[in-house]
Amino acid sequence: MRLHDLRRDHFSESMLGSEIGTPAKAKTSKSFGVRPNVMWQLSPKWTMALEGDYVLERLWRNEALARSSATSHVAGGAVYARYQLTQKLGVAASISRIVVAFFSGLTQALKETTATLDYKLDDGFLMRYEWRRDFSNQRSFLTDAQGVLSKQQNTASVGLVWWWGRKEGTW
Repeated sequence: MRLHDLRRDHFSESMLGSEIGTPAKAKTSKSFGVRPNVMWQLSPKWTMALEGDYVLERLWRNEALARSSATSHVAGGAVYARYQLTQKLGVAASISRIVVAFFSGLTQALKETTATLDYKLDDGFLMRYEWRRDFSNQRSFLTDAQGVLSKQQNTASVGLVWWWGRKEGTW
């Protein structure tokens, strides 16, 4: 089972993706990143994983002289656990913490917890229920009141995952 099977879109996966180690903005910046992760299959039913993220970006003040000015970074990590209750039912949980000034320009400590319930409807069909709580030490989440930001937000989602092909079992 891959790490990505344990979770849905984690901040670093969706925001950094394949950009790690490559320039994020051609000719105006230089980026470097590392993303170690490790996974343990503790038993046929239990899987755990750890992930770390570190990305550094330097913007060039004077491109011709290659002089670095502002530096932005992302540093954080996550822990994932998944338990297969029955052949059709599985549960997962994750927690992560990331210190970031990379995307918003606001230095903040973002944290999230996620609880996931997977129900296998049939071969190739998975129903996924998820609850996620994001929180920060800065007011950065939109609210239903215009111009008012919050330090936390809750998200609930339901999704259907459909896959096909000859691959069977854990990927």
